[in-house]
Amino acid sequence: MMMPSKNMIIKIVLVSSFCVSLLAALLHVNTETATGSEHNRVNGTVVMGTKGESLPDTITLKLFEIDQTANTITEIESTTPDYLGNFKFRSSLSNLKNYRIVVIGSSYIDYFDLKSENYTSVEIKIYSKTTSLENISVKDYLIMIPSLNAKNRIAGFLSVVEIENSSDRVWIPDITNPSLTGLDLFRFNLPKRYKSLSVESQLPEGNILEIETGFAMTNPIPPGSHSILIGYQAEYKEDNLKFPLRLPFGANEIKILIPKDKGIIKNKYFQQTENVIINQDTFLSFEGSKIEKGTQLDVEFKELPQPNAQENLINLIQSRTYSVILVGFLSIIILMVISYFFWKHLIDTQGQENFTSRQKLLIHQIALLDRNYEMNEIPAEKYHKERTILMEKIISSDSFE
Repeated sequence: MMMPSKNMIIKIVLVSSFCVSLLAALLHVNTETATGSEHNRVNGTVVMGTKGESLPDTITLKLFEIDQTANTITEIESTTPDYLGNFKFRSSLSNLKNYRIVVIGSSYIDYFDLKSENYTSVEIKIYSKTTSLENISVKDYLIMIPSLNAKNRIAGFLSVVEIENSSDRVWIPDITNPSLTGLDLFRFNLPKRYKSLSVESQLPEGNILEIETGFAMTNPIPPGSHSILIGYQAEYKEDNLKFPLRLPFGANEIKILIPKDKGIIKNKYFQQTENVIINQDTFLSFEGSKIEKGTQLDVEFKELPQPNAQENLINLIQSRTYSVILVGFLSIIILMVISYFFWKHLIDTQGQENFTSRQKLLIHQIALLDRNYEMNEIPAEKYHKERTILMEKIISSDSFE
């Protein structure tokens, strides 16, 4: 038997070492891929947040991909949790995209936005519902007037309200109840003649119900704190705007900001505090605290800016009142012009201040004719005819005393 040479042995060892290294590298890559793929699969648990309550029998979780560039949301997959609330999605997610889990089957439809660094052990908390507003309160209420249009007497309002549900149940109005009233809804009142209302919030989806004195919201209010952004405009008269600010849910802290040198507020609940500077604009700050539920503050804004002379003229021209005034003014001018030429003609034909005897007689006859007409002793047609004749005789007379 022929023994392998030394060179042959060295070659075999080198080839073997290369194969072992290659196999180890492939195994390492496969292990990383499998681990990374598993890491990018979403799993977690649905938990009942209401004490003493069990999870609903039927819950569906839907996984969506959000494309912020195209402003679209696409469903990828759906699953149901087990009796313990554990769930798992099969799809592998990309760290470069945004995803959302929508929960269907609880008291309301809620969603949970995923963070790329935490796709595993996701906890989604749901709650039983209540129709009672007892545990709903306002933590902070900021009312700001960022703009004042003096020409049209319009104040622009921007409010930020932080509300809190201190219970472990989600508030949902029972809109199927035929006896439902505004008192059963989460509501805000606004100044009279408000317009251009816009409302945004961190709350789940709902509707805004506008009424003359403000608006109500049907959005579910889960336990915890949530922010609401309210924008609107209100017209004011002269330099005064009254705001019957009602707080059915009270307010722990409330602040009103108004541009410096453009008005003040009058209310016993507020104290003026240090000025606030926002975007290089200075605002007067008025603050109140510990406002009880059901309080009406009756805020009055005073010394608001007024239109100048030029703006008043423009407003007058653009209003219907201008047409009435213009027609009346032109009518007076026309009458004055006619009267001027009539009496000028009389003076020119006389050439002196005194009337002739004939003219005085004709004037006397006109006076008698006017008296008889006022006493209804002659008909209107005869009166106008005879008076016209007498006036023509006065004008045509050119003999003087």
